[in-house]
Amino acid sequence: MHHQDTAVYFEVYTTKDGMPNNIVNGILEDDTGNLWISTNKGITKFNTEDLAFRNYDKTDGLQGNEYNYTASLKSSRGEFYFGGKNGFNVFRPEDIKENPNKPAIVLTDFQIFNESIDKVKVRRAARKVYQSISEVDEIKISHKQNVIGFEFSALDYGNPGKNQYKYMLEGFDKDWTEISADKRYASYTNLNGGKYVFRVAGSNSDGLWNEEGLSIKLVVRPPFWKRKSFIIISLLIIVYLVIRYIRERQQKIARDKKMLEDKIKAGMEEVEKQKQEVANKDVELEERIEGDKEQNWYNIGMAKMSDVMSKNKDDLLKLSQRIITEMVEYVGIQQGALYLLNDENESDPYLELMAAYAPDDERLEGKRNNLQEGQIGACFAEKKIIKINNLPEGYANLISGLGESALKNLVVIPLKLNEVAVGVVELLSIEAVADYRIEFVEKAGETLTAILTSLKANVQSRKLLDQQKVQSEELSSQEEELRQNLEEMQATQEESSRRADKLTKHTNEFKEKEKKYLEKIKKLEATIKTFKKKK
Repeated sequence: MHHQDTAVYFEVYTTKDGMPNNIVNGILEDDTGNLWISTNKGITKFNTEDLAFRNYDKTDGLQGNEYNYTASLKSSRGEFYFGGKNGFNVFRPEDIKENPNKPAIVLTDFQIFNESIDKVKVRRAARKVYQSISEVDEIKISHKQNVIGFEFSALDYGNPGKNQYKYMLEGFDKDWTEISADKRYASYTNLNGGKYVFRVAGSNSDGLWNEEGLSIKLVVRPPFWKRKSFIIISLLIIVYLVIRYIRERQQKIARDKKMLEDKIKAGMEEVEKQKQEVANKDVELEERIEGDKEQNWYNIGMAKMSDVMSKNKDDLLKLSQRIITEMVEYVGIQQGALYLLNDENESDPYLELMAAYAPDDERLEGKRNNLQEGQIGACFAEKKIIKINNLPEGYANLISGLGESALKNLVVIPLKLNEVAVGVVELLSIEAVADYRIEFVEKAGETLTAILTSLKANVQSRKLLDQQKVQSEELSSQEEELRQNLEEMQATQEESSRRADKLTKHTNEFKEKEKKYLEKIKKLEATIKTFKKKK
């Protein structure tokens, strides 16, 4: 659009200027000023600086070539959305890069009378050998082979359906012939004897051309009747003499060549043997270096785990959280959890989630896992490592600032010592965990098991002592009550003796009360005896 005084002028762009279609359904502008336009024949990028269009269609991954009117949106994160009949496409303009590679052009097939010729004869080192058609730079044919064809291809596989080609046979064609990617073939008939050059230029899917392209010499041998007769006769005589000489020479050369080849072969075998020995030594050295790296990693990790266990061995919850955090970070995975056996209720033991690293809240909801439930229960029951490298979608996810990622690899390792298990460690990761890292967790788990067993025993001992203290206090209270009752009974008896004459009528009542106190004393004595036996 141009301004001149108060007048406004618009520049109109159509398919003649490079647009894929003249119907515009949506326009979005990127951060560099380029316009992205959806049409009824794909999406086009309009460069506002050089006024050039770059078209994209279904072959580039679009939902289809036809888009809906006004179905376009630029999100707050800079993503472009375009909707069409088959769904929508979302992308970031800065992620759409032009293909910078000029494709190499190769000859994929050469045909004579519609039959493919895989190899052709060429002269190499004073002798004729067969060479693959894709490697030749010159082809010789007879004038009788008057129907030939060339098939070629550009080595660019980003979107090969959009590659473009043009070819010509110098000495025969006057201009280039342009063709699309689905017609990579050129045929010629009845060529006169002589020398030609077949040339092919090609572009990649973004229209970047390799103008130098492919160049192959074509020699068409003329018929013998077009040669001068005296040359033929002379050549025949010369050829006859030469053939005899050549045969003799060839026989001698063959003998000499055989001897030389035998010597070369013996030398090559010795060299190959020495190369193999050197290669074997290199492999052994690499394996040793790799083994040393793994051992060093293992030793450092064991020292790190021992330090964490030593500093937190008196606090079960703190120990659990610190050890699973250090273990997950050192092994280099994304999630981890530590489950321990809770058997306080002997009739209902279960595995309790003590600590977790970067947990999936939905998957780890609740802290109880039954002994026979899932991979956790199976690992604890069998006391064996469980590895699964292709978890189903939704089993576990990692949520971060970059979005949500599925964790596809699971390793469950029993915490055991001398075949006695106290819990399990669960590891979840995007990539598979190496075996030596799993072995590290297993060995560190043995030390952790010993500490957890000791810590659990100490906790149980403290509980038992607290119970005994409560029972002792209850016993002391009962003894004091018994002493008070005996004193009360003694005082009652003395008062009763002084007033025996006056309280005769109450004697029976006193005896009844005395009988009740005696029964209470017997019960208290029985309780004391029972407690002492338990103690």
